[in-house]
Amino acid sequence: DEALNLDRVLVEVFPDKNDSDSSTTATTNTSLASDVFTEINKAEPVKLVDMPGIAKKSDRRIIDDAASMLCKSYPDMFKPSQRCRAPHLNVDNLRDALFAADVLQRHSIRSHHDLLVWIEEKNA
Repeated sequence: DEALNLDRVLVEVFPDKNDSDSSTTATTNTSLASDVFTEINKAEPVKLVDMPGIAKKSDRRIIDDAASMLCKSYPDMFKPSQRCRAPHLNVDNLRDALFAADVLQRHSIRSHHDLLVWIEEKNA
């Protein structure tokens, strides 16, 4: 079995079937290529916790509920940017970090309330 390798992604590019030699088509294709390139670079990678088949639904629910409650309790702490600087957090990055650190299993956490208590204790 080959392990899931998220560092390598295969991309296949197909030529435009309507391609012609006119300069208008070349300009349009260049513009389209530029638009596609921009759109791809704006894309956010899917977090490991959100990938199908990676996290158990029950674990994801616990993490999601706790993160949501933290956002409601401390709205000024959370920012929409994936690259926000401390002391701010992005909720998706928090969710992914909690999952990647295996906090639920390592600390026998079985509910979002238990996770909130654990987070509050660590940040007291």
